[in-house]
Formats: sequence, structure tokens, C-alpha cells
Amino acid sequence: MRPTEDFPGFDPAVDPQEQVDRAIALLGRRPDLQGRLRINPDPARKRQAGGWSVFGFRGSAGEFNESPHLLLHVADNAVCARVILPNKARGGLWTRLRRARLAHLMSPVLREMTPAMANCPGMEPRLILKQRHWRTRSGPSFQDAYLDFDLRTLRGHPDSGVKRQPEWVEAAQHVVANKASNLELQVGATFPYDHCPAIRTVDALDHVASAWIGCRPFIEWLRVG
Repeated sequence: MRPTEDFPGFDPAVDPQEQVDRAIALLGRRPDLQGRLRINPDPARKRQAGGWSVFGFRGSAGEFNESPHLLLHVADNAVCARVILPNKARGGLWTRLRRARLAHLMSPVLREMTPAMANCPGMEPRLILKQRHWRTRSGPSFQDAYLDFDLRTLRGHPDSGVKRQPEWVEAAQHVVANKASNLELQVGATFPYDHCPAIRTVDALDHVASAWIGCRPFIEWLRVG
């Protein structure tokens, strides 16, 4: 698609939530996201704070934290565009994931994201497992564990310097197969400000959309979108 002229690019000096709100309003209008991923154009998250927001998929029921969804997060050092499988996901999705081979699920995602990475040097395809707990229902969460690795470790990527290191996806496989905690899975892209200059340009939302669309094999496996 043509660059979104109403969005100048992400800027670490600008309020993160202000950027997220502006970006999410424009991304929700994109026909590629509505057509290829079947997102609901209105953000699923109503309370706006903290530099993030999410899109649900058409046909998803319940709260956004009970179904797979798309996350846009603007942090101090990077922009993140990911597919989230929340801990409370319904429909037996975690049971299906335990029985699947994570490397086989992520290989087509990496393949689909390769053109997006070629158009956006510095973009990083990543898989994240996050485990948290809460002492009280209204209190803050405590992050007990965080596993974050580059999907290019599945087969190596000499141009970027990423080596083939299959032990990382094997570690993630072990965690998923033995899930006994409040676990969240994230798959998508990180755009670090310090070595991904394209995320600061008017093409930024195209790169975010391409990252989400690159995750379509996993979204389809989840039987959403």
C-alpha cells in the first residue's frame, strides 16, 4: 500500500500512547488487514494508557484477553507488532499448541515475514513467552519469566549475523508442552529505534501491517482471522 500520509512515523520523543492511538485508528481502516486478517477495525482495548492497544478478529467472543489478538506496543526503545495468544485463550488453543511442533508452525511465519524484513532493514522477527502472576486482582503483575528469541535462529540468517540455534525453539517447545502457569505467547516483529530507521518514516504503518500479515500462517492455524 502507499505510505499513510497522516502518520509521520514513530518517534521516541513523542508520547507512546498518543502515537499508538493515532496509529491504531489508521491501521483499522486498512483493507489489507480487514481483508487478509479479518480484524475488527475498532480496537478491542477500550482503556487507553501505557503505550499499547490491540485489534481482535472478527468472530472472536469475549474479552480480548480470552482470544488471540494483534498487539501494537510503542516502548522507549522499539515498536512492536505481534500476534498474542493469551493465557486465558478459549477453544482449547493451548492444548492444540502443546501437541504441535512449534518449529513447524514458525517456519512458514518466518518465510512470510522475509519480504517484510527485506523492505525494512533492522526489523526483527521474534517469538516471546512471558509468564506473570498477580498477588491481588487489582494490583500490579509480577513477571516471573521472559523468553525472547529471534525466529531466524530456526535456520540462520548470515546477512543479519543471526546463527542457526535450534535450541531456542526447542526451549520454547518444552515450556509450552509443560505449561502449568499464567503463560502468554507472542509472535511478530520488533522494530528497534536504534537500527531500524524505517520505523521512523511515513512508511512505518506499512511495515507494521506487513509484520502482522507475515504472521498469517500462525493466525490461520489458530483458526482465527
